[in-house]
Amino acid sequence: MIMDLALRKCTTDDLEMVRNISIRTFYDTYAELNTPENIHLCIEESFNIGTMTRVLENPNVDIILLSMNGRPAGYVRINEAPSQTDINDPASLEVERIYILKEHQRKGLGKFLLDHAVSIATERGKEYVYSILQEKDPESARKLHYNDVKRVIRALEIFFVTGKKKSQQKDKMIPRFD
Repeated sequence: MIMDLALRKCTTDDLEMVRNISIRTFYDTYAELNTPENIHLCIEESFNIGTMTRVLENPNVDIILLSMNGRPAGYVRINEAPSQTDINDPASLEVERIYILKEHQRKGLGKFLLDHAVSIATERGKEYVYSILQEKDPESARKLHYNDVKRVIRALEIFFVTGKKKSQQKDKMIPRFD
């Protein structure tokens, strides 16, 4: 089957669709690992209408929707300083979240969104992409310098394509540069 992929920046008009993708993906990913109460609390705090509206109105945040064959499949959320969750470096672009709906996973869409985020960083003159590697694979993140874009992207590609962490592989990782 040929995939017709399209990208576009979300606006407040997309609020319900973005919330739906967020809630469904968060639930599918974390429900087995948490109590129903914790899942409900996290969803209510992170994806309520007020919070999501503020995110979509923030000029330093972009949510880029990925549609496949005309239907929403997921999104990437990218942040520029001062709206980054951690380092708030104007020279970086933070990939805070890549959410792909369960029925569209294992099709290379996470890598597609990650590649798009890297191209946005390049277009905007960012020196590096500070990414969600710390969340998805903290052990690899500790071993890599955030400026080592090639290895950071590779570790994320491994995660999004295989669902496994780079740190779980048997090969030896080159230590981070200090």
